[in-house]
Amino acid sequence: MAMRLLLDESVPQRLTASFPESFEVCTDPQMGWTSTGNGKLLNLAAHRDFDAMITVD
Repeated sequence: MAMRLLLDESVPQRLTASFPESFEVCTDPQMGWTSTGNGKLLNLAAHRDFDAMITVD
């Protein structure tokens, strides 16, 4: 099973290519979650079975 990562909008999208192919990496904009508050964002990510969220803020 691949690890599912969510990159917050504060993380440069080009970093998605830095992860091994065995990881499934999505960004907030790809999910349609731009400008979503942190609490709601974590809830959305948990309900979509993401394993971790990476942010720089």
